[in-house]
Amino acid sequence: MRLLGPTQPFGRCYSPKTGRTYLGTVPSKKRVKRVCDAISNETGRNTTLLDPAIVVGKLNRMLNGWANYFCLGPVSKAYRAVEQHACKRLRQWLCAKHKVRGMGTGRFPDVHLHNEASQKAHEALGFEETERVVYYRKSLRS
Repeated sequence: MRLLGPTQPFGRCYSPKTGRTYLGTVPSKKRVKRVCDAISNETGRNTTLLDPAIVVGKLNRMLNGWANYFCLGPVSKAYRAVEQHACKRLRQWLCAKHKVRGMGTGRFPDVHLHNEASQKAHEALGFEETERVVYYRKSLRS
């Protein structure tokens, strides 16, 4: 019996504190694959002519919507899978856009993708954050 629809089936989950099992909801593998496919479509080679701000904005909206919909239950494995896929695809897209060979991990490291250095500098100057570049884990300040 599925009360939350076909996207969040009930399944056996384990408590990280006690190790006991409980009945919980988790995003299905099909839904994780579907959002990864959507990310791949948005970061395909046919979009390299677009401005990076447009592509990142689309990814932000997609990832925020997905994360908000699947915020119930233990979703860290699903988040990690989608996050790693998004970072990999964005890195590949940036390499294709700037005609850089290789994986792009040296030229586009995680710190640059997540914009952590820029975020810390702006916080130190007293600016408030309005939009994160690529992340759905940390909430925006209101």
